[in-house]
Amino acid sequence: MEIRVRDEKPGQEDQTIFERLFEFSPDAIVVVDSDGRIRRINAQVEAMFGYARAELLGAQIDLLLPERFRDRHVVQRSRFQADPHVRPMGEVPTLLGRRKDGTEFPVDITLSPVHTKEGSFVLGVVRDVTESRRAEQALSERNLQLEAANRELESFSYSVSHDLRAPLRAIDGFSSIVLRDHAAALPAEGRRHLGLVREGAQQMARLIDDLLTFAKTARQPIAKRTVSLKELVTRCLEEFRAEIAERKAEVAVGNLPDCQADPALLKQALVNLLGNAVKYTRKRAGAKIEVGYRSENGEQAIYVKDNGVGFDMKYAGKLFGVFQRLHHKDEFEGTGVGLAIVQRVVHRHGGRVWAEAEPGKGATFYFTLGKDTT
Repeated sequence: MEIRVRDEKPGQEDQTIFERLFEFSPDAIVVVDSDGRIRRINAQVEAMFGYARAELLGAQIDLLLPERFRDRHVVQRSRFQADPHVRPMGEVPTLLGRRKDGTEFPVDITLSPVHTKEGSFVLGVVRDVTESRRAEQALSERNLQLEAANRELESFSYSVSHDLRAPLRAIDGFSSIVLRDHAAALPAEGRRHLGLVREGAQQMARLIDDLLTFAKTARQPIAKRTVSLKELVTRCLEEFRAEIAERKAEVAVGNLPDCQADPALLKQALVNLLGNAVKYTRKRAGAKIEVGYRSENGEQAIYVKDNGVGFDMKYAGKLFGVFQRLHHKDEFEGTGVGLAIVQRVVHRHGGRVWAEAEPGKGATFYFTLGKDTT
């Protein structure tokens, strides 16, 4: 869009408003003629660049640029004059201004052509972006630090968990041998204690396996392809077929759409959600589990619903944390890692996961896989 100044003389009130807007704009404003000479500036130019107004009026605009950029600026000015329209200046990530004392600072510049009966000019709006660039740099460095810390933590978790497996197998194995070969020589209390040792070792082994799986979901490269969601859910349900049949639980799988996902990672998420549905309906006569989908803000939200024990939504913020459990381990087994795995898988696909529940009335877990997954 080009700016054309009306030929008729504006009213005094209009002129006063314009002058005040120009002079007291929070951005520096420079008007330059076709020869690149400064014809007008506002107070912010003086404050930003450190020159007095008299020093700048009539001077070449290149005075406000670092010397190494001045030849390039002549070329850019010629291109602008050949095709004048409102646009940001330059194609480089950071433009630099130069103060009177020689210091340089990053700026954003927007150029606009101005046509008047006195001729054609260029109006440049200059903004000092030192603070915003400093904040961007600090945020970028912080993100790099967090990524490095996460990688170190994942590596540490994986290494420690892997190294703990062998001694746990030894504890469980030798406790089993003592119970098998020397039970008669042990008092009942001793046998009970050894049984508790085995249970503890086995529980820790399950926890380590889940931690390794959790770490693997972050380290494993993601390879998306078209996945038949209904077929994948059917395969996941096979892992619980015996318990579902024994309890005569009712399972309904809707006409699920295909999606773009990593099948191995998505299977981990589905197995954990379906496993929870099976587990938490265990005490429910007439257990029902449903898998379906619905539209959610332009995305397809897949859900796993059950009529099990449910939970109080005031604790929903704890659901997806590692080792977070809403039910005592004496009621329902588990390590408190499963839903954390679900969340990580979903986030790696660019989606989100959430839940709705009520105590004694079951729970529904929803997840999406991003905007471009169906």
